[in-house]
Amino acid sequence: MNRSYGYGQFSTAASTDSSGEKMSNEADTCRKFVLPKLMAAGWDNEPHSFTEQKTFTDGTIIVSGDKILRRPALQFEEFAACLSWWKHRKENDRTWKVSAAELLDNNCNLNRKNPRGKEDITHLPPEQLVESILQKEQRIMEIMGRIKSILEKLV
Repeated sequence: MNRSYGYGQFSTAASTDSSGEKMSNEADTCRKFVLPKLMAAGWDNEPHSFTEQKTFTDGTIIVSGDKILRRPALQFEEFAACLSWWKHRKENDRTWKVSAAELLDNNCNLNRKNPRGKEDITHLPPEQLVESILQKEQRIMEIMGRIKSILEKLV
């Protein structure tokens, strides 16, 4: 099984981790924090398999009938607008930022609940739900009885 671990072709800024060690790019950060977690979870053994940012072709392959074309590969410069947006992104009702330290404290679990999200609907236990429905049905029958008596008086 051949694996290559090569993250981080887009990061240019150097940073430091919590121990003060210099992390030159995303690749170093992933190798230090993400890969050990993946391996500890058994993701480096079959049936699991992962690779880091592996390029299979020089560009996107497009098949049209019996013709095969290849678009040129994306270049780093083409991500400038995306990187600019990323550095200045704003939080809103649907997006929020989570610090690297918080992610590491939670074992890199990306399953996060929106801190600005609305509360989920709470469901009653079945017994309470049945009782609630019966009470509403009884109230409906009372109202229908009143309507019927009003209609009988009109006739």
